[in-house]
Amino acid sequence: MALSTSECEKIIHQSKKHGGSLCVCHNQIFFPSIRRAKLMVDLQRYNLVSFRTSVKQSPHIYGYPSWNMTAEEKGILWEAGCHPAYLQLHFLKNITEVYAVGSKVKYPVYDEFAVLLRSSSQSYGIIEVSWVTEGSEKIYEINSADGKRAWPQVDGDYHSILELEKPEVRGAVYSEIKRIFRYILRSRHGMDSHLGYFIGHFYLIKKYMKSLKDGSLPPVQPEEGKKTIRLLECIEQSLNTHETVPVK
Repeated sequence: MALSTSECEKIIHQSKKHGGSLCVCHNQIFFPSIRRAKLMVDLQRYNLVSFRTSVKQSPHIYGYPSWNMTAEEKGILWEAGCHPAYLQLHFLKNITEVYAVGSKVKYPVYDEFAVLLRSSSQSYGIIEVSWVTEGSEKIYEINSADGKRAWPQVDGDYHSILELEKPEVRGAVYSEIKRIFRYILRSRHGMDSHLGYFIGHFYLIKKYMKSLKDGSLPPVQPEEGKKTIRLLECIEQSLNTHETVPVK
């Protein structure tokens, strides 16, 4: 939404002042698999213990501009970290503190980091982001108190949630599932799986247009965007100070 919570507040103030409707693009919340996973947690099919979001990708593959790697634009933490940040806020109840460790390996900003998020409940979150790689991998993992695990598939426009009872076979099955879905996307839509990523934008914009027509609240309200930026600020502070930071 912005580079700081103070900027968020200015945006919100101007929107209210001029009677505008402001929606923040938290597009991954609208992936069909993420929506299904959230419903499973809300219905207590999964008694959430931990939620892990791991994003590892090469910026060269996706053609990210060089200003993404500058401290002035908040670097990779803001560019790639915003998505797992709002997803963690979406799944975890009341994140209370964060602890982050990371390194500046290839760029003048943190390009390899991990974050632990403590909540007021029994559940906790893990964020892993790395641009120190030549490949691409995105894994979201939900762990339940009864030992069940689920992996919402977020590489395309499909609804699948991979659930396995035996984690040791998960790697091979997961790779095969991804291969099959890539084939389906190419044959059905003539596109690679990463282009199916924009299905989240489609559902978000569709809901936003409906809210404008109906005069209802936007699907992602600006206060949610501000919470995400606040969480990123806390993560950045923890990375710089090497200390646990409370999330207010």
